[in-house]
Amino acid sequence: MSFSKEEIKNLKQLLEVEKIRSLRMKYNQLIDSRDLNQLVNLFTPDGICEFGPYGSWKGRREIYKNYFEVFEDNWMHKFSSMHYNTNHLVDLIDDNSARGTCYLLDIDARKSPQENPLIWLAFYDETYVKVDQEWKISKSAINFVWPERILSSLE
Repeated sequence: MSFSKEEIKNLKQLLEVEKIRSLRMKYNQLIDSRDLNQLVNLFTPDGICEFGPYGSWKGRREIYKNYFEVFEDNWMHKFSSMHYNTNHLVDLIDDNSARGTCYLLDIDARKSPQENPLIWLAFYDETYVKVDQEWKISKSAINFVWPERILSSLE
């Protein structure tokens, strides 16, 4: 069985989408394990984070600094919060850029079984670019929907 040119094109696009989904999953692993050195390298050098109540950050240095401040109280407690992403939709714009959204369930893993561990329900709205044949996050905006609605990328 051989593939048509159209099928080969579709398979190549699917591989690129899967690389972007892997990037998003790496982000979750690195943020939850508090490995900020590797985390910031998932962003372009001039990457942007628009994180509602946490502020807007630009560039790897500022992203690192602000993540460190956000997790300052539980820095040594790896996986004390856990970020779960679902429903990741990725649209390839061209060979070097894409856009994606996914849901976020942010959990406080230090809570007792009697307590509600849910911190946030939100969704990411992101743009990705390919740099030296590797996908990077160029912009990440979190739109919070629970317990407070803060829709930064939809304003």
